[in-house]
Amino acid sequence: MSPIKRISSGQVRAARGFAAWSIDELSAKSGVATNTISRFERGRVEATLETLLKLQATFEQEGIDFPDDFTVSSRRMKEKSDGSVV
Repeated sequence: MSPIKRISSGQVRAARGFAAWSIDELSAKSGVATNTISRFERGRVEATLETLLKLQATFEQEGIDFPDDFTVSSRRMKEKSDGSVV
């Protein structure tokens, strides 16, 4: 896993969009409760470090990175069909 970052609720929502996952799917993959994800994405609660680590690791396993405080990128989007990286 890359260094620990304080990913934002917007980044989690965007990463879920990249992965095309529902909150239920992210919950099942990460082990974070659906209610926690939903409330975090809506800005109702602050996520704990443990929650952020679980979410970050889950997205990174899918090929989604958090390169800085403002963006989300997908390594998958940069791969050619033959598996080489652009």
